[in-house]
Amino acid sequence: MLAIKQNKKQPSRGSGLVVADAVRSPGKRARSSAPKAASALEGSAVTTPAQYVSTSGEQLAQWDKLAALGQLLANVAHEINNPVGFVSNNLEVLRNYVDVYLKMLSLTVKLRESVERKAWAEADAVAAEIRRYEESVNLDYMIEDADQLLRQSQEGIGRIGKLVGDLRAFAREDSCRKDELVAVEHILDTVLGMIRADLQGGIDVRKLYGNTPAVSCNKNKLGQVFMNLLMNARQAMRAKGCIEVRTYALDGNVCVEISDNGCGIAEEHLDRIFQPFFTTKPSGEGTGLGLSISRDIVTQHGGRIAVASQVGKGSAFTVTLPIPKGTQGIRTN
Repeated sequence: MLAIKQNKKQPSRGSGLVVADAVRSPGKRARSSAPKAASALEGSAVTTPAQYVSTSGEQLAQWDKLAALGQLLANVAHEINNPVGFVSNNLEVLRNYVDVYLKMLSLTVKLRESVERKAWAEADAVAAEIRRYEESVNLDYMIEDADQLLRQSQEGIGRIGKLVGDLRAFAREDSCRKDELVAVEHILDTVLGMIRADLQGGIDVRKLYGNTPAVSCNKNKLGQVFMNLLMNARQAMRAKGCIEVRTYALDGNVCVEISDNGCGIAEEHLDRIFQPFFTTKPSGEGTGLGLSISRDIVTQHGGRIAVASQVGKGSAFTVTLPIPKGTQGIRTN
């Protein structure tokens, strides 16, 4: 796995490892976008993608989010279909068990009535019938299995509820709040749960969490950043591979490093990967906005995003976020 060494001299181009750091000044971007926004409003109603980059950053962020949601739909369908499938099967088995229980209840009522009438011969016959039926259906196993089926079904329904809740939280319109203290590990776990289906089939995900302090952030927007980086890492590996998600605190910052052992990024592309609409993916597989939007979101949070990559070895993206003053010891669940 590639790793970005903090506070170290960057390697030379001859080493094969290429490191880039993407930081955008929010103030400069605001000043440069104002004249373009005015000219766009005064001109034709038809605008180009380049004009949207300079005048509609929030709209582009929503565009990227919608593209991510489109990718998530298949994941959501798969993740919901799995628990729905085994819950449906469990219910079918439980229906058969209920039929057996009803039969046993009927025999028990018949036995009680025989006892109440003091029809002892009839009661003995019913008792014998109950014993034979109990042995034929293996009632002890059914009682134990029914409890397990119910617990599994409850867990499946819980998985569906959590997935839908996480998806709603990711999709909802937010107000760019930055005053919510959240652990980055919690955001990462939420995102990893939503894209779990994409990370199956030979992809090993290693979580190396450092129990970092909480950061002041908009958790939905940071989730969008981490989703972009994780999906890029997945797509860099066409078959089997490994993704490492590491968190740690360094020099008053929380760092999130997402690395893979995929195809890597060519040196000539590294300086352009944060440009809007630039993509090295095949046509139809990407909007070219993910890394650009991610860079902007991280910058809005006072952080920075850096990348180290080597062709044939993989890539590592590190998001660095400041720890708010006075919260260095705060942990959140």
